[in-house]
Amino acid sequence: MNRVIKGFGKFSENDQEEIYALYQEGVLGRATFPFQGNIADGVIFESEETTFLIPVSTIKASKFASTADEDEEEKDTEESDDNLDINDSDEIEDEE
Repeated sequence: MNRVIKGFGKFSENDQEEIYALYQEGVLGRATFPFQGNIADGVIFESEETTFLIPVSTIKASKFASTADEDEEEKDTEESDDNLDINDSDEIEDEE
């Protein structure tokens, strides 16, 4: 079986979706390994013929991560809007 260190962006879009889903579920094994002159924290993804080591930093920098962050941010905004006390009437209440 081949072992390859590969950045997340180098996978096909279908593979990226699968890897990201597995990463989000926390089912991928973890490892540290040399990557681009540094020691990287990463995950282990196994295909039929190859075991891939994928740096977590490349996953977090992907379009999938930014989409998930935007969805979470949107959810937080919606929740905070629910807590606002909004007066929909045209009249202004005079506090004395």
